[in-house]
Amino acid sequence: MCRLVPKVSEGYKQEKKTEIIHAAVTVFGEKGYYSTTMDDLVRASGMSKGAIYHYFKSKEEVYDHMLQQQVSVAIEKLKDKFSKLDSTIEKVNVLFDMYTSDEWLKEPKLNNVRNQLEHWISGSRADDRKKYENHSELFYLLLNTILKEGQDSGEISKEFNTSHAAKIFWSMIDGILLHASVLQPTFPYSDIVKSSKEMYITFLTRGVIK
Repeated sequence: MCRLVPKVSEGYKQEKKTEIIHAAVTVFGEKGYYSTTMDDLVRASGMSKGAIYHYFKSKEEVYDHMLQQQVSVAIEKLKDKFSKLDSTIEKVNVLFDMYTSDEWLKEPKLNNVRNQLEHWISGSRADDRKKYENHSELFYLLLNTILKEGQDSGEISKEFNTSHAAKIFWSMIDGILLHASVLQPTFPYSDIVKSSKEMYITFLTRGVIK
């Protein structure tokens, strides 16, 4: 007798993928990409190896999906916050304020930081560079658009290249998070972010770098 295989809804599939990704954030953050195995993901997710392979073909695919999800969620959160504000300086303030909290140096946010930084480092390898460039470009374009709007409205200086200014911001944040994640608890994370915010906004309103 032929047994009928029950249909699985798309919602159920997405729920299971989300569970795997949620476990992956912790495992990759604690062990790093190269030390993590599929067996680690199996234990952390509470699923069978067969179940995980049903949704993802490899550890790399889990990792890529996790990073893409983190980027998408971060971008959507930023867009939602910015949609409620009119001023470019207000938007930049909100952007910095998102990184001021020491929660970035605690779990679970710290695992997100580790994963993003490891992704950033692996992006220096030719095989992985395109994926990193695509993720980074989303953040650059978002801030670049905001800065151009500020120049058009006269709110911030027109004496600098907005694309460069956007890259300066994200380079600062990445560098601060890298130092803080390695050098904590001696690294004065919140104070550094606040000082960077003051310098950056001063640069936006009075900048002369082209």
